[in-house]
Amino acid sequence: MRSSASITGLSAKSTIGLRRTRFGSTTSGRARSDRPCGQPRGSSRSSGSPTRTSPASPSVPGGSSLTLTPVVCELSSVLCTPISVPHCLPASGWKSASSRHGEKDMEPNDLLQGRFRVEEFLGSGGMGEVWTAREVETGRLVAVKILRSARANGGRSSRERTRHLRMLEGRFERECDLLQRFRCDRIPRLLARGNDGLDPYLVMEHVDGVPMDEFRRRHTLSPRSVAALMTQLLESIAYAHANGAVHRDVKPHNAIVAKDGKVHLIDFGIAFLTDPDATRYTEDGHTPGSPGYRAPELIRSSDTVTFAADVYGAGGVMFLLLTGRPPFLKRTDRTIDEQHLYDPPPRVSEFVDHVDPGIDEIVDRMLAKEPASRPTPEEVIRVLVPHLPRPGDAAPNPGLDPDPTLPFRIPDALERPAETGRAPRRGRGRRRPGADRPSRHEYDELVVQAADEIEAGEPGPATARLDATLEEVRRAWGLDYLPIARACLRCGDAARLEGIMARARARYRDAERQAAGDPTREGEEILLEARIGLAECLIADELLDEGVAGWSDTARALLALTPVPATLVRRLREIALELRERGHGAAIQALLDRLPSA
Repeated sequence: MRSSASITGLSAKSTIGLRRTRFGSTTSGRARSDRPCGQPRGSSRSSGSPTRTSPASPSVPGGSSLTLTPVVCELSSVLCTPISVPHCLPASGWKSASSRHGEKDMEPNDLLQGRFRVEEFLGSGGMGEVWTAREVETGRLVAVKILRSARANGGRSSRERTRHLRMLEGRFERECDLLQRFRCDRIPRLLARGNDGLDPYLVMEHVDGVPMDEFRRRHTLSPRSVAALMTQLLESIAYAHANGAVHRDVKPHNAIVAKDGKVHLIDFGIAFLTDPDATRYTEDGHTPGSPGYRAPELIRSSDTVTFAADVYGAGGVMFLLLTGRPPFLKRTDRTIDEQHLYDPPPRVSEFVDHVDPGIDEIVDRMLAKEPASRPTPEEVIRVLVPHLPRPGDAAPNPGLDPDPTLPFRIPDALERPAETGRAPRRGRGRRRPGADRPSRHEYDELVVQAADEIEAGEPGPATARLDATLEEVRRAWGLDYLPIARACLRCGDAARLEGIMARARARYRDAERQAAGDPTREGEEILLEARIGLAECLIADELLDEGVAGWSDTARALLALTPVPATLVRRLREIALELRERGHGAAIQALLDRLPSA
């Protein structure tokens, strides 16, 4: 375990990674048990009448200290209690592991499902707990979140308690369902779910990192660092939207910058499902989301929810990253919610000199009062693409720890192993077996062969080799070699044909970045082809409004070229047929009429 000095700078009010250590008291000072979770302490496995013992809660010495460890503890929404922890003592609603043994069943060394060994109690909110555990077989650290129903209903009548508990349990189960469905490497995955007695728990991936608000307090960020952070966050939001979920609590504290530079979107505890048949878990008089980043429509009504609510929250996050402060601050005459409802948002340019006009404008649109006036996540990403670090770029100076530009500067070095259990990709400076770099002539031929495979609808060995050698050829040949951008296109096409939309989007974005600075006609065509691919991914993911917007933007840019490339026109027309079949023909008809015949 790293010492607290290794993560100096974490906020004392952070809910990330809280572990209480007691001078003179260690976990070895009391009996550790292999009791399976759910079996009461003091019971015998062979006894037919187990009895529960409740050990007295030991006092916490005045010399106790808080040691911060970089473990995600995302209680603020799913457990419905805002949490803050001061330097020396637990805040109201938090209790140390040492003072709570009479109230909880789970304890260190418990074995969950014969698979996860419980390790550290991180803390509790009004209704639940978060622990760390270790997977026995692999040794990896995981996070365990458990809903404690007995403590969720203080001060409520019997009927209110029943209704409130059903809402909490429904939200908890919905979060489990979402995390189980998601396959995004920037959203913690569900590993297991179960019950500790009557209380449900989930086991999910552990994220080693710091929340984005704390990251901003540590560093002054350049435009490219902000672009790297926001592009990753927006791609996670877009992924959730593609799976029919509105997060509803997008804020800096729910965006974790991991050690490898990836940004993880956490805490889907109050997510809203767009499926009209989905059960709604709402509470009278309770506004979902967090003050300071909550969209106006969420403040007015918890039933008025669209994807645009998450864009508003992301706009507040981007404003903070650029300026060092949220859009609205506390005032004596108006609450923060009232300012979000009625006051025009300030512009980034009011606080930052020489901000790019495109970024200034897009943040203002993200913070629009009306949901229909806000851009989609994809529109925002398109504005950010020219500001992103490119493969082979130098690290930020002064350095960032963690470094969010790393996934863009060395994109393949950090990819997660595939679901099939394939070994992780090797890091920079190592060559994988069978992935020797071809000559430029061989590479050009490989791109042509891959295009033929894609045209036939059967990605094959040429496409696979292109994908395997991308990192190496980028390092060797840099960003001025356009065949690499074409290779990214072909790899994106292959992933799209195979239905792996997240990977396809990543490759199309690689092509965008590779071609963004090229002024030639070929570079422009590659850029537009990448955006056509992105639009196709959006439509495949049922994000039809975003797909229409991407199609329309690309069509306008295509019409500005002379002559208009026939192959790209043909692809746009093919996409238009699908959009028309899905009821979006009217939205694209005017632009479609202007396109030449393919």
